[in-house]
Amino acid sequence: KGNIRKEDNLSIFESEEGFKIPVDSETAGSCSLLLRPHTLNITQDDDFHMDGVIKNKEFLGSMVRYFVNIGTREIIVDSIHSKNSEVLGINEKIYLKTNKTENYVLNNE
Repeated sequence: KGNIRKEDNLSIFESEEGFKIPVDSETAGSCSLLLRPHTLNITQDDDFHMDGVIKNKEFLGSMVRYFVNIGTREIIVDSIHSKNSEVLGINEKIYLKTNKTENYVLNNE
């Protein structure tokens, strides 16, 4: 849950935890944001939307499902896995980026 506001002609969702995510929405004010696990990208660069800590992980064949604490919430991140891919560890800090066209804004009523 959070609020959408305009910032430099962009719509920005700001969560109750304080992270900011660009969204493709004309909605303003109080809302919720739905993030699908496969649309979140683990990144190492400085251009990230939120950070968290891995609390658990699950191998699912061609992907690894990470359970990540972000503030007071737990989210799921699905990451593609191949033979030579790095598998991140429990309690490791990670940085996440979203694709604004893949986020869903839900109006609070």
